[in-house]
Amino acid sequence: MKLAIFDIGSNDGLDGLVLALLNPSSIVYSFEPNSELNKKINYNKKIIEKFFGVKIKNYKLYNLAISNSNKFQKFYINKHDLLSSLKRVNINFTNKDDLEIKDIKKIKVIRLDKFCKTKKIDYIQFIHSDAQGSDLEVLEGLGVYKKKLISGVIETTVNHKNNRYLKSTSLKKVKKKFNTWNFYITKINPNFTDIEYDVYFKYKNYDKTITHAKTNYNPRFFRRILLNKIKIKDYLALFFLKFFYIY
Repeated sequence: MKLAIFDIGSNDGLDGLVLALLNPSSIVYSFEPNSELNKKINYNKKIIEKFFGVKIKNYKLYNLAISNSNKFQKFYINKHDLLSSLKRVNINFTNKDDLEIKDIKKIKVIRLDKFCKTKKIDYIQFIHSDAQGSDLEVLEGLGVYKKKLISGVIETTVNHKNNRYLKSTSLKKVKKKFNTWNFYITKINPNFTDIEYDVYFKYKNYDKTITHAKTNYNPRFFRRILLNKIKIKDYLALFFLKFFYIY
């Protein structure tokens, strides 16, 4: 049985790499449309591998965007890498500093159902999507594979009137679509900004025989590893990880 974890909009690769580290029996497919970040992701992979003394062999990186169609599309690269998106920016957005586009590239966009079929994936244990306004389109692109999904997390804006991007995902839209798809929300966490939420969810009728992905980790801890700024308090977490997950 082929189990997959998806990291959509991987940016520096941290989340996908950690998920691969914690779930060695699953394959993590990471998608980052900004080709400039590929070197950074591979560099961070080497740092984590060296720190834990392991080779992360179950991590696959693709220079692709994920949405609800298979085509080539404009991708707006923001001066802040995290804010790059398939969506055009909203010129009425409150924080104008977020709106500076440094480049526009035409990139390949795919649906996940086509990818799953090609890779012969049986179940999706977890999907981590940070697609900057396109997260619902990412889930729409799963097609029939929505019934093969166990759980996931997406990012959405709190108030559609103050979206960073035009036609962006909003919490109201998420709740409406989730009801249609038989997804239920397990947790909503405010993001590091005041305008976005991380929405955690599960498929109501997921196969209970499929092992859940290990997704409970502290990103700040792993960020400190990448920056070589480990603190004394981190050594307890490090011992726990090595004893229960890595070795």
